[in-house]
Formats: sequence, C-alpha cells, structure tokens
Amino acid sequence: MQPSLRTSIVLLACSPVAFGQSDDCGIPDAISGEGEFAYSYATATTDIVIGETEPLCSAFIANDVFWTWTATADGDYLFQLDPESVLGYRFHLYDGSNCLATCIGTGSPAPLDPMRVNGLLAGDDILIRIGAQSVNFGIGQLSILAVPPVPLEDSCATPAAIAGFGAFDFEATRATDSNFNGGSVACQPLPGAQRMHHDVFLAWTATASGDVAFDICNAVTDVTLAVHLGSDCSATCLTGDNREECIGEQSSARIYGVSAGQTYLLQIGTATDPHANNIVHGAVDVSVAPPEVPGNTCSNPVAISGLGSFGWNADDSTDSGFAGAFGDCVEPIEGMLAQDTFFRWTATGSGARRFESNGLLTSEVLRVYEGDDCSATCIDVNFADAYGVTVAGVAPGDEYLIQISAWRRISYGASGQLDVSIPVVETTGDTCAAPIVIPFAAASLGAEIYWDNSLATTSGFDGGSPANCMSPSNPDGSPLGQIHRDRFFLFDGFALAGYTVSTDGSPSIADTRISVHAGKDCNAVCIGSNDDIAPGGGNPASSFTFFTGLPQCQGTEFLIQVGGGGAFDSGIGVLKVVPGPIALSIFNFLCHPASPHHDGDSVSLCDSTYGAATPSGLHLEASQGPAGEFGFFLVSGGANSNVPIFNGVLCLDLPLGRFNPQIATNQGLPVLNSVGQFDASGRLQNLSGTAPSSGGSGFDVPLQLPFSPPGQTITPGSTWYFQLWYRDQVLTPGDSANFSHVLGLSF
Repeated sequence: MQPSLRTSIVLLACSPVAFGQSDDCGIPDAISGEGEFAYSYATATTDIVIGETEPLCSAFIANDVFWTWTATADGDYLFQLDPESVLGYRFHLYDGSNCLATCIGTGSPAPLDPMRVNGLLAGDDILIRIGAQSVNFGIGQLSILAVPPVPLEDSCATPAAIAGFGAFDFEATRATDSNFNGGSVACQPLPGAQRMHHDVFLAWTATASGDVAFDICNAVTDVTLAVHLGSDCSATCLTGDNREECIGEQSSARIYGVSAGQTYLLQIGTATDPHANNIVHGAVDVSVAPPEVPGNTCSNPVAISGLGSFGWNADDSTDSGFAGAFGDCVEPIEGMLAQDTFFRWTATGSGARRFESNGLLTSEVLRVYEGDDCSATCIDVNFADAYGVTVAGVAPGDEYLIQISAWRRISYGASGQLDVSIPVVETTGDTCAAPIVIPFAAASLGAEIYWDNSLATTSGFDGGSPANCMSPSNPDGSPLGQIHRDRFFLFDGFALAGYTVSTDGSPSIADTRISVHAGKDCNAVCIGSNDDIAPGGGNPASSFTFFTGLPQCQGTEFLIQVGGGGAFDSGIGVLKVVPGPIALSIFNFLCHPASPHHDGDSVSLCDSTYGAATPSGLHLEASQGPAGEFGFFLVSGGANSNVPIFNGVLCLDLPLGRFNPQIATNQGLPVLNSVGQFDASGRLQNLSGTAPSSGGSGFDVPLQLPFSPPGQTITPGSTWYFQLWYRDQVLTPGDSANFSHVLGLSF
C-alpha cells in the first residue's frame, strides 16, 4: 500500500484553525518553510474561493485573510494556530495559490486544532485561509512545522516487530486500507462495518507465559484494535474492537493463556470512513492482564447443572469474540456482542430444556452450543429477553455451552440470571376439530410452542388437497406422504404482517413435517406444506421455514398441522410462528372496527395472496359476518371521513365501484361479480356463477375495475381502497345494510 500525497490532510485533535494576512485570495501574502506567522482578520472582508464549493471546504468562513505558503523541502507538514482571541474561527487549506485553488481540508471551530498535510514536494504551494466562523474578528499566530516521516507498517506481510511489555508507538495517519480481517468478521471495527480503515500492523512476540492486555486507550481519534494469532497475513482472528475499559471510541483486548515465544499480529486502524482525514496515532500498551473473570471465555465457563436460576455478572467481563461453529444459528452476528459470560451446563435429566437469560441492565443475546468448550457448535441463538432457546432430546450427562452477551455494546455493567427449566409441552390438539389455540399476542411476537406427538394419532387430514398438503416432494423427487402422529394449532392472522411458520424436532423425530391450512377446523383449506428432510437422509436438528402468504387481518384463522414423516417419528418438537413480509403494501385500516351487525360482530376485511389466481395478486376475504346474509365488495380511489348509511358507515369516496351482478352484466365481465353469502362460521363464501375465488371463499380481485366507462384497470404503483357492503337485519321492518372496515393497499 502506498501513502497518499497531498490529498492526505488530517485533523488532529479538536479545534478549527484559521489563517491569512492578505484580504484578497487573488493576491495572498507569500510565506515559505517552517516558522511562526502572525495573523489578524480584525478588519478583513469575506472572499469566495472556488474550491470552497467542494465538500471538504463547504463550511462558511467570514472576514477571511490569505497566505500562499511554499514548501521548501519534501515531506509532511503540520499547520497549527495559536489564537490570542477565543472567538469562533475556521481555516481551510487549498492546493494552489489563488482563488481557483482546490480544497484539501478544513478546520473545525474548536480551539487549537492542527492540520497535517502529507507527501508534499519542495516548491508545492498551499493556499491558507483563516477567518471567522460567523462575523467575528480575531488575531493570533500560525506555526508551520515539518513532521519527520514515520515508518508505516502498512501491510500484514511487513509488520513492525515488537516484544515483551511496554508502550509501543504506532502511526497510521498515512496508512491505506488492507482489508485484512484474520478470516473472521469478528475482527471488524464496528457492527455492520465492512473493514478497518488506515490500518497498520505490529507483530508482538511474548517473552513470558500468562495473560496479556493490549490497550490503545490513549490514541488520537477513533481507533480500533484487532488481535490475530500469527505473525503475517496467514494469522487467525482472535478478537477485535473491544472497548469496555476505554473512555470514548478507543479499543482494548485481553488474550488469556499466552505462551512465551508465541507471536500475535496486532492490527490498528480507524472505524471511520476511509475518506475522512483523521490523524491516527498513539501507543499500544502491552501489560500483564488482570486475573481472568470466571466464565469470561469459552475455555473457562462456569460449571452448572440441572434446573434452576444461576446468577451472572458481566461488570468485569471482556469481549470474547466467540461465536463457535454456526450450526443452526441462522445469523452470523459475531463482532456485535460484548461482555460475554459462559456457562457449562450439564443435564441431570432427560427431555426438552429451556434456557432464558433475564438481564437487569442490558439487552442480551443468548447462544446455546452443543459441546462444552471453544470447539462447541451453535444450536440456536435468540435475544435473551424475548423467548430464549429450547433444546429438545436432552439426555442425562449431556453438556452444553451457554453464552450470554451484551448486544452492540449498548450497555456495560450488566448482570442477571440464567433460568434453566422444563418447557411446557402441548400434548393436546390431536384432531383438526380441537386444535390448540395460539394466543394472538404470542403469534404476533414470534412465539415458540413445544409439542409432543408421542401419544398422538395419525389423522390423515389434508385440507382438501392431498397434492399440496399431503404429498409434496423430497429434494430427491420422492413423495413425502402424509403427516404421522399430527398435532393441530390455531392462530388468527393480523394486519400488516404475513407469517412464517417452522418446526423442528428432537433426534427421535427423524423427519418433522408441517402443513398450513386456511380455516379454523376440519373445513380448513390447504395452503402448503414442507418438511426438513435432506437429500440422502433426515436432518432432525434443523428447522425450516416457508412464507405462507396468509390473509392480513385479525379474525382470519389458520390451522397449523405438525408431526413426523414416519409412523415412528415421535417426540418433542418446537413450533415457531414469526411475522413476515407481505406481498402488497397495506398502509391503512379505516373505520376499524366496523359497525357491529345484528349478531354482535363487526365484519373484518382481509387481504391475502395465497392461491390468488388473478393478475392483480390480491384476494379479499370477509369474516365474522352474520350467517346467511349476502354481500359484495366496493372499491374506490380514495377514502372519506365516515358517512353513516343504514346500520353502518360508508368510508369510500365517490366515485366508487361495485363488484356486483349489474356491473358485471353492463361490462360483460363475470369476474366483476363478487356476490357471496356468509356461512355459519361467518366467512363470506363465493356463490356459484360469480367470479372465481381461491378456496371457494372471498373474492379474487381482477385487474379490471368496475367503473364507467369500462376498461379502467389496476396499475402498478396505484392505490385502492376496498370495503364490503352486506345485508343486515333491523328490529323494525324494512331493508337495511351494513359495511366492513376499509382496507387500503398500494399495488
């Protein structure tokens, strides 16, 4: 990597500086070489320099004065202002000698902030501009000093060699970006950052065995540290960007069990943007580390066993950087965790076990690993203050590594307790007629339900579609067949989120399977099915998910069927229901809830994309209606502020379209007829002879709109509002009607 030249200007500590003597950028005073130069902008006016339109010099300067400074020798130079006035000021440096000069850096309005320019050649000109932050006036002295070149260990292939304990200087101001990370994102500077910037390398060799601390807390600017095992570019990441003991954005690290003669590669840089002109220098202090906190590393976990609550305190914990082999952990979030606490838990009984961390002062992440040391493989990960982790099929004597970490360093001084318990396992729900109800709040938050099908029977239920919910294909093309020893669960859909459902099982369930049906009992209609079998054999430890595309409103029920792939696949499983994305953008529910009808409920309008056989991709459902009454859908390009009509409220603007027989006849399009009748369960069933409907209920919305003149269609990006009109009874004789709430969607 080669150091940048003139464009590598750097702000040092925290102060703006302003310069100049002439009041005109076209005829600046000439100065050169090293020295001190008095300035005054007490009577200056405000000039415009062409280069100030660039981002680096966009800060406003008033009452400015100018110098043209000429370098008398090759090298790096430091420009520093010593103001006698404390009024707010700024300074800019430009490449050139007049008003057409190009900006290369700017100072900020804090006192005593030097600026550094690297790689100048003898004879190069720098235009110096100093002035007020607003309309202030000041005097002071400018000093220009040559900075001796600093050796740059700019590559992992050529690190500077250091050894033993002490303070070792580093200078990364002129360094470029190596992109080196020791083979792991755990050695990146910040969550989400792609790489460390302006990094240099030191190869430190241990002269004694023990625990070692590396600190760069005294460094200038935002500095980050990564430690790798090795001495060159083949080194392996150990830990990166640990900041638990530094004030501000600095970094430290602890390495335990260092052996004399072992070499470690220290990588030091900044987490800021590579184009930011920051001075990065300081010293790395190498010292004997304080005694290791019990449970602070995967190699020194606290031993616990059985059920109960186990306290933890991470006040003195460091950041281990450990994430193990990912296994079933779906998200590589190492590098984002801090202040780890590790437990080695030994099972004293058999069956499923639940691990939850209840922290007092911080947001935690919980990982559970199969194994008891740093070679363990991750089973599952979760935010510990949500639902924790459940492990099925535990046997007496089994050992698991438990890791509790702070999330993104948002809090230090964390404590809490690890609770180990036997999860409540559902053994009911053996038929589609009597499913286990999942509370709506649990489903909307991403609940986990534990089921046991050891005593369940095989129902043979297929949701009316054996092709979709009974015999989908394995990855190798072979049919799956039915779900054995199945359990049934029921939950209500909700606005603004589709759902992803998944399940996995204990080792005794070699092949877990799942089907999802629209409905609440044995009349439910199949949506789809999946299983976790892999080519060449079962994979009992892995869960799977699929997007159901479920209706988007509360009050629409969905039946979930889980079980095994074979007659002997039985044991404990985990069912997860997680909100997911939706195909159409629902941005509003108006007049919600709608006016109640004579049976006491309010009709709920639902959006769904499952099975929609129309180019619009929209299927509308209506539920909770009065049994036996008729209804049809309305559409409008806008919504109003509630117009009472009959028993309900019309919430659509004029003109509005009606998907009814008259419009269908007028336009010659049967798909424009949505007339349906509420069945005994309150679901609007499409009537014979009207528009086609997926599953027989609701209405597949066509692209054509029921407006006059004919030919108007739904187009991508358009927004439409839908409402259901339906017949309703009144206590006194006479016709009456009612309305659902309004659903607004963007296509």
